[in-house]
Amino acid sequence: MRYEIPKDPKKIRQRIRSYERKLEKELQEFGRYTDGYGKRFFIGPLYLLIDDLEGALKHFQSFECEFGAEEGEPAQVLCWALALYRYGAERGARSLLKLTMQKNLYIIPYLIGEEIVELDIRHGSSDEWPMILNWIPDKYFDMWTDEELAWATAVYRSPEFVEERNRLIEENSSSPHEPKGPEELAEVREIFGLEKQPSRRRRVR
Repeated sequence: MRYEIPKDPKKIRQRIRSYERKLEKELQEFGRYTDGYGKRFFIGPLYLLIDDLEGALKHFQSFECEFGAEEGEPAQVLCWALALYRYGAERGARSLLKLTMQKNLYIIPYLIGEEIVELDIRHGSSDEWPMILNWIPDKYFDMWTDEELAWATAVYRSPEFVEERNRLIEENSSSPHEPKGPEELAEVREIFGLEKQPSRRRRVR
């Protein structure tokens, strides 16, 4: 099921504050974040959706201190890359774009409008499957401007990224694994509440 985001910016900000209060309460009560719902992954992107770059960067910095970018969820890390790019920290944005690709090989192609074809590789956690695209809110992709999409496309198609993508595919293809059977596919689809593969995203240039 896709994460629902309010249309009213005021309600989005209310949701942000609610998540922040709940996380703070967890920290006070347990000395750590339990966060079974995954609230921490939504806060940064929600700040971007209301054009609060300062709030987004402040949250992502806090997330980095508490967990590290490597512990981020793929769509969240993609939004994090966008925040750094808008801030002018292109080197950091490029690094997080690469981390996004390392976490899920389908998100960047989907962002830039390429056809999504499931790779014949071993997928580990549910975050690595192409079906995650049916869960990510469209607004996470729609907030990218044409200029930002052009940058992401150029970076993704650069020799550095092509080499890394090929490495990831080869690394996962060479690992011993059983072919994906109907039971495994059904289990993954059940996780996301899906019945079919995501279709190609159509973008207007």
